[in-house]
Amino acid sequence: MIVELCRWLDMLILSSFGAGALAGYLNSGGGWCARWFRTTLAGAFLIAGSLSFLEQVHQFTDEISWATITLVAFKTSIGSIWLIRQGIGVLLLLLALLPTGRALLFFCFIALALALSPVGHPMAAESVTLAVATHFLHLACFALWFGGLAVLITSPTTRTDPFRLARFSRLAIGMVVGLTATGLMLSWLFIPDWLAILSTTYGRILSAKLILFLAVLWVARKNKHLVREAQSTHGSALRDHLLTRRLWFEITGLFLVSALAVWLGHQMPPMDI
Repeated sequence: MIVELCRWLDMLILSSFGAGALAGYLNSGGGWCARWFRTTLAGAFLIAGSLSFLEQVHQFTDEISWATITLVAFKTSIGSIWLIRQGIGVLLLLLALLPTGRALLFFCFIALALALSPVGHPMAAESVTLAVATHFLHLACFALWFGGLAVLITSPTTRTDPFRLARFSRLAIGMVVGLTATGLMLSWLFIPDWLAILSTTYGRILSAKLILFLAVLWVARKNKHLVREAQSTHGSALRDHLLTRRLWFEITGLFLVSALAVWLGHQMPPMDI
């Protein structure tokens, strides 16, 4: 359970860095780009990584000591991934001390997505490189979409600006396309027999995730129509209220999708069926 909670926290941290990158792209500013916020996120990432690693070490042996921690860290693939992850976490912590800039925010986001891309099932795939690269794109698309929604919800200035809304809307379409394409690719890599979708726990969770994702897409489509209306009429208080409410539905749906994704990561994919 600790490992799953830490992975969920990782997703939220990545989405927060995505919000910072999108805030810079949309010229929103605010707390998403602040040094203290990036420092807090990097610290939380390091703590989550340590807790998750200690739980994984505990699965090797009941006695946790410096000897077993060192052994797992330097002699196993899990340890190698963890060392890279923590190294990137330390880098993010140091970069948080630098002045905020668009390039820096985007670099931090990419570095964090790279740190998380080999975690979980991709390392067990027949083509590890393809699985890790696809997972990286999948995580990046999700986090930018989720983070962008968070920026809109917390920034009335951005939400009521037709130009900024249009910029995010165009970007969100790309994220949705990328998320869908990479999701189908990962499903193909881990479910060679599509009958396993209904006959295995992994497949049923994936099906529930897909249904919820389609519901979020329906809400996102409604929001896109509101954005088009805002561009033509320069917005209104009523339309902003409706958009805000639908944005909450959209971001809540993605929040639940991320929970299902973490739960899915705890299951064994039916690769040998």
